[in-house]
Parts: sequence; C-alpha cells; structure tokens
Amino acid sequence: VVSSYSRLDMESRLLRGFREVARQEYPQIRIVQERAGTTGSLAEAESVSDAMLARHSQISGVFAADRAAALGMLSALRRRGLAGAVGFVGVDSSAELIRALEKGEISALVVRNPREIGSQAVHGAMRKLRGDDLPSSVPIPFMPVDRSNLERMKIEDPGALGV
Repeated sequence: VVSSYSRLDMESRLLRGFREVARQEYPQIRIVQERAGTTGSLAEAESVSDAMLARHSQISGVFAADRAAALGMLSALRRRGLAGAVGFVGVDSSAELIRALEKGEISALVVRNPREIGSQAVHGAMRKLRGDDLPSSVPIPFMPVDRSNLERMKIEDPGALGV
C-alpha cells in the first residue's frame, strides 16, 4: 500500500487512523511508503504519486487522503496503465474522481457529509447564541462510496460527491 496525503491536519489524522486500523485489524496490509505533499497542488500530487509508483511498481493498493492526492494518483496510475488494476481508495470527491469510480479505475471514495456539516454548524451557532460553550471538535462521519451505492448517492446526496 502506498499512502499519499497533504500536510493538512485533517488528512494527517485520516492517515493515522488508516495506519492504526491497518495495523490492528488487517496485519496483511503492509504500508511501503507514505509521502506528504507540501503545497496541496495537483501538479505536486501527480509528481509525488508518479515517483511513489516508480519506486513500488508491484503494489496492490493505494490510499489518497485528500482530493489533490487522489487526482494526482489517478493520473499517475493512468499513465502507468495501472488504473483499475490496483486497489485505490481516495478521500473526497470531484467530477473526475466520480467518472473514474464509474469506470472502475477507483475502488472506492470516502466522502464528507455536507448535510451533517451544515446541520452541526446551525446547532453550533444556536448554542453560541444561547451563551453555551462549544465543543472543541464535532465528529462528522464520512460516507463510503463505491460502484454499488454510487447511483443512490447521486440522487440522495449529490453534494457529498461534489457533482
């Protein structure tokens, strides 16, 4: 497994969670390289992903913890003829990532739940207006999307897919 992520705090927490669950529940997963981008740009994500794939040509899966990393990895996998042949889970979404999921080039996406984010924002605003303290963080569940539930997600929560 090759992991690609940006230096944003949320993505680093995602990667820690990935590492912990892989180690505890899936010991057969071996992380061979992790690489952080420094700018979060698509060009950098493509370059980082391409270098990782060049170094680890026999990988069986990749994880990309943000949209830029997922798009960069998708481009690198396509250039090497590996899109669809390597298990690929990305975090976040875009129209391009959805098309790749539909074509089988991406195994799954884990997307944010914009409805829940909006709901929590209203609840937080009301608590603050009442003078209540706000929690330091509010966990928002992510939603897994693969080809089995993609069409339903397009109807029920297109905002989560970024389309």
